[in-house]
Amino acid sequence: REACLTVEERSIYDQLKKSQEERLHVKQLQKDLQKPPSWDHESCDVYSQVITELTRREQELEQVCEKAAAAMKPVSARLQTPCVQEKIRSEAQRILRDDQYTKDMLKKATAHLDVLVPKLQNEISKKIKEQAGHMADVSPASDRLTAKDVAAVLRLSIKNLNAEIEQRTKVLGKLSAKVISPPRAREMAKDIFVKGAYKRLREEQRLLKKETQRINTAKAEYATVEREFLSMKKPRWYQNKDTYNAESQRVANMKASLALRENAWNEQSKNLDRGFDHLEAACNMPEAQKKILQIAIGILNKNRPIAKKYEVLSNKQTVSLNSRKELQQLQHSVQRQIQLDRGKQVSYQVTGHGSGLSPNHQAATIAKAMDGDKKMARLVARFEDDEEIYDGMTALDRKLVQRDHDIKM
Repeated sequence: REACLTVEERSIYDQLKKSQEERLHVKQLQKDLQKPPSWDHESCDVYSQVITELTRREQELEQVCEKAAAAMKPVSARLQTPCVQEKIRSEAQRILRDDQYTKDMLKKATAHLDVLVPKLQNEISKKIKEQAGHMADVSPASDRLTAKDVAAVLRLSIKNLNAEIEQRTKVLGKLSAKVISPPRAREMAKDIFVKGAYKRLREEQRLLKKETQRINTAKAEYATVEREFLSMKKPRWYQNKDTYNAESQRVANMKASLALRENAWNEQSKNLDRGFDHLEAACNMPEAQKKILQIAIGILNKNRPIAKKYEVLSNKQTVSLNSRKELQQLQHSVQRQIQLDRGKQVSYQVTGHGSGLSPNHQAATIAKAMDGDKKMARLVARFEDDEEIYDGMTALDRKLVQRDHDIKM
């Protein structure tokens, strides 16, 4: 179709496509930007400015798209004519014939995939068997589990979750440094607008801070030397004064040197303040504000994939942390059940709709039943000496069964 467009039509089509893509990016950026907390007034102000600018830009792009779409209507009608349709079909067939290289590459990739898939299946099977090996020996009756079996599965699940959380924490730590917030994007945009002047001033500020530390050290040294000098006895007229005079000159030189350094520090500090004030005044001009906001939006848009990845990983981390907390709670309940089942041949089996679950899910269901979850308890049957005691284990049922057992004893 594109080959059948004139130069002017192609220009309109490209403009429409580009505007539609940019509009999608702007809408997605609006959606991805998270509103800062209300107490962070600076971030809220920047967020409001960015959202306002994005809304304005989206409206502009919508108008451009509507105009380009209207201009493309007669072009689309022309492309539907039989003559042009025949030309499009011929061009498509030619492209397919000429694309033999891609066909060959696809054939090789398919053959390679046929080799890799069986290997992958074998590796998955081995991994499943390895994980199964961590479980305690389950009872012979198919998928029945003892309380110790359940505890073993929970331990393995928590171990896997810990490894997952640890790995994700490292990734999040690295990503967090790359995520750019709206206020930071605005500061970066301001520095770009003034061609790195802010960065140069901040470097001078850093060096001035170091000089402050050095001056404070020199002051402390001067105070010590002066105190020692004042404690010296002034020699009488007939005594040698060389040592006293040398120390007096040393104190005077240190004082003069400190005064010069402090004067230079004060002058440099004033120059820095004037430099920052000048840059702020330049950046606060209406045209500058508009340009800075556009640059900030560009920075945020470029950073959006990283911010989105960080958000997705953070959500996954929250889910994993909650899952670990839940499993740890279940672990305590299972340990209590192990104590109750000590000295007896007791096993548990998930029945009904839960019977087709994986060992991990079955163990979790039994653990939740042991924790007093009535909904899960209805899916669990309890067996003692291979005889089903009841179907639907609740906390109350456990107490009743234990009481009946104690009476028989």
